[in-house]
Amino acid sequence: MTNQSQIQQNIDDLIIKQNQLIIQLDEAHPPILKSQKAQKETAFQKIMHIMQHVPDYTDRTNQLKARLKNLEDRTLKLKYAMLK
Repeated sequence: MTNQSQIQQNIDDLIIKQNQLIIQLDEAHPPILKSQKAQKETAFQKIMHIMQHVPDYTDRTNQLKARLKNLEDRTLKLKYAMLK
């Protein structure tokens, strides 16, 4: 009986040691995981910000295209007027 109880005590000690090592491992790695998670969240937030403003960018692009077309038309008119 003492031999079996000693074996059980050794098993219990090993389980406790294993749990302590798991806790130490968990404590060692979360800062890395947290910073990676923060980077992913920051990147996601940037993407969401850009996606929210895509309609604004599209409107602005269309406005600039219209202004460019207007300037091209005016340039052609001036060139035509200079040829006369």
